Parts: sequence; C-alpha cells; structure tokens
Amino acid sequence: MEVEDQAFISGGVVVHQYSKIGRLAMIGGNTRVNSDVPPFFLYSGFNVEAKGLNLVGLKRAGYKHADIAVLKKAYQILYRSGLKLSDALARIEAEIPTTETRHLGEFVRRSERGICRE
Repeated sequence: MEVEDQAFISGGVVVHQYSKIGRLAMIGGNTRVNSDVPPFFLYSGFNVEAKGLNLVGLKRAGYKHADIAVLKKAYQILYRSGLKLSDALARIEAEIPTTETRHLGEFVRRSERGICRE
C-alpha cells in the first residue's frame, strides 16, 4: 500500500495491499479500497466511490477558493463527464494545467490497479 502526504483514512477502512491513496484524499469510514484513489477527492461506500472534493482537507492545507474551483472542475471532468479515462485526462491537461492537475494526471497514469471510477 502506498499513501501520499496528507491523506486521511477513517476508521474501519480496509485497503488492498497494492492500492495507492493520493495526496489529500479522504476515505470515509467502513470503506473497502480495492483500487487506487486519486488525490484531492473524498471517497466512501462499501466499494470505494468518489463523492466529491475533500473540501475540509483542502482548506486546512491552505488551498484558496480559486484552487479549489480548479480541482472541482477536474473532478467533474474525471468523474461526471462520461468521457473515457484517457479523454478525461487529456481534457483536464488541456483546459486546466496546474501543478495539482498535473499531479492528478500523473497519479492516474501511474496506477497499476486502475482508479476507482463508476
């Protein structure tokens, strides 16, 4: 298991030994993590599901409203646009090239188990 900086894992979470948890990701209690979870987002559900941004963690880490808005757009493209993963990543990189979105793209591309995605 690999856990990046400032990730938060609640009680009762079960994580597969080869799963990766991204920076500032938050995993809600009693969640089963059997894939990789990208950074900056909130996850919960019996089988890990993305639920939105980790707003509390981002604010505590000093992210400003504009930074959070960029990550929200990246989340919507990745999880709510209906695009194939490669197309979603290309769109994120083209439309919102920031340090955080580059990290997000690199994390997803490095994933060997695949990321949690509907």
